[in-house]
Amino acid sequence: MLPCDRDFGVIERCLRKKQSIYTPAQYAAAISEAKRVNPFHVIEMQSSDFKNLDILMQRIVQRTVTASGMKVDFRNVTHVMVNNDQSMMLHFKHSHDTDEVWQTVSLAKRGRQSTVVDVTLPQKYDRPKPLPKNKVADVKALLEYIPPIYHSFYNSIVVDNKRNVGEIEQIDECDFVDDE
Repeated sequence: MLPCDRDFGVIERCLRKKQSIYTPAQYAAAISEAKRVNPFHVIEMQSSDFKNLDILMQRIVQRTVTASGMKVDFRNVTHVMVNNDQSMMLHFKHSHDTDEVWQTVSLAKRGRQSTVVDVTLPQKYDRPKPLPKNKVADVKALLEYIPPIYHSFYNSIVVDNKRNVGEIEQIDECDFVDDE
């Protein structure tokens, strides 16, 4: 059991005591009130908090072999470390053993001097992300069970009229390119 599991248990017990929660802000308030000593610090994310990583991804390459030639299975990595003075090196371990030696993988593209320290990441979204129209319709169908004071939150949801849940969606993630 990890310390975060205990925290999730504390939050769950607090939420069970709430009669009803209608908005994300109410969840945030409940989580921040879940512990009296060392209360949780909740940060509500805004559209401007999400960054586009495309510029960063153009400067690095995902390698599957360490500097010493060992094959890396990232699914079994337990510790990851990146140092400011070696920003193009990824250090990792496969166990929690303190005696295990850190392995390194270079993220730098061959033949190019590149760094990620000076990269300024632009915003990913300039407005709230739209939700599929059938998902919004399902949520709005439940408005009769929600007190009117909270309706403005649900009515402000941005709808993507071109997309429904269940349709094939393009995954919004960066593809790694192996430059070996």
